Amino acid sequence: MNNYYTFLFFCLFLSCDDKNEAIDVDSITVESTSLFFSRELGKKLIITNSEYSEIDSNKLRDNVDGDCNSYLFDEIEFYNLIDCDGKSYFIIKKTGEIQRNDNHKWGSDLPENYLGGFYYNRLTDEYNFKFEKSVEKSNVYKYGGNI
Repeated sequence: MNNYYTFLFFCLFLSCDDKNEAIDVDSITVESTSLFFSRELGKKLIITNSEYSEIDSNKLRDNVDGDCNSYLFDEIEFYNLIDCDGKSYFIIKKTGEIQRNDNHKWGSDLPENYLGGFYYNRLTDEYNFKFEKSVEKSNVYKYGGNI
């Protein structure tokens, strides 16, 4: 019976996944992806742990002209990423999980505590995060609107 409890303990211990690790800004990246049979670029939000293993990911709006950036805000329990189409995604700080914020509407007031933006670099084909103090609402709500 003792072996059974030891075995059970190790199974539970080894089955703990990376979603229990708190994340910070460095855990959040936006990457460009190629679209099948297209010259346009896709875009993906990726959350990683301290060992750079992926915790969660979510497809973002395609970057048709290379000018579709994403903007990151800091809240108490989550980060809020607003993409150029106005869609908002919560990134839970305790777990790294991404949750779509369906209550956020096109043209809504921006959250406080702006951290910076993910900007596309055409030369390297990468998104780079740039810490900033402020952002204009017209830069965030650039393409369309979430209907």
